[in-house]
Amino acid sequence: VFRFWKALHFEFCQSSRVAIFEQEIYDKRIQTRQKVNLILETVNRYLSKGSGGYTQLDANPTIEHIMPQTLTKLWKEGLGEEWQDTYRDYLHTLGNLTLVTQEWNSSLSNAPFSEKRKKLENHALRLNSDYFARYIQQWNKSSICARAEFLAQQILQIWPALGEPLVAVNNATKPLAVNILGETFSVNSWRDVAHQTAEIISQVVDNFTAIAEELPSYFSHSKFKHASRQLSNGWWLYVNLSGDSTKNLCQRLISLANIPDEDWELIEG
Repeated sequence: VFRFWKALHFEFCQSSRVAIFEQEIYDKRIQTRQKVNLILETVNRYLSKGSGGYTQLDANPTIEHIMPQTLTKLWKEGLGEEWQDTYRDYLHTLGNLTLVTQEWNSSLSNAPFSEKRKKLENHALRLNSDYFARYIQQWNKSSICARAEFLAQQILQIWPALGEPLVAVNNATKPLAVNILGETFSVNSWRDVAHQTAEIISQVVDNFTAIAEELPSYFSHSKFKHASRQLSNGWWLYVNLSGDSTKNLCQRLISLANIPDEDWELIEG
């Protein structure tokens, strides 16, 4: 577990506390989902400390996105004018994820937050009932960050070593090249990495539109307000991303394109 958080650069030290809120920790890979399950289940047990027992699910756990992966008009209105930014930056982060069974996952789906909160405050897991019993008017960026802070405090109690700065971390790395499907492309920036990866995938998959529609905050038929680049197939790609966000986007792209992880490699220096 500790290795998992270190690999995600999940540093709880004050100097990098932003990682708690903005680091994406979920993707479709089974191994990643299992590790996220373990973290949240452990927090659930910790919340029952001293009670003589702990709550648990009556079926296999699934990861529920409180802000759903498919946004309805009502959800967009609740998130506010910057809904696209919130969706893009916080969908797969710690504060927006919880555990339920598949039956509950299906019933919650993309229901309005008011309905989700009522169900979660009566859920079997203390991970849900303890937190959502409190008054939360709307689920938005600040709400997601507040829950991330709450979960972070529990995680620090369980694994205190996570509060210590990582030793000898080199934050000055720069992308030099990206290897995709056996071909190496030189790059000069993180924007180049995102663009080159998306461009190659657009050329090798049969239905790139399906991939783009899975990532509406990153791809559009029209130019984004902020930094964007156009692919050869006409789609616009949002590229105003940090190094970690670029890596996360590329990993999601290769996963959606069914490309093995080992066929995408980033060379940094």
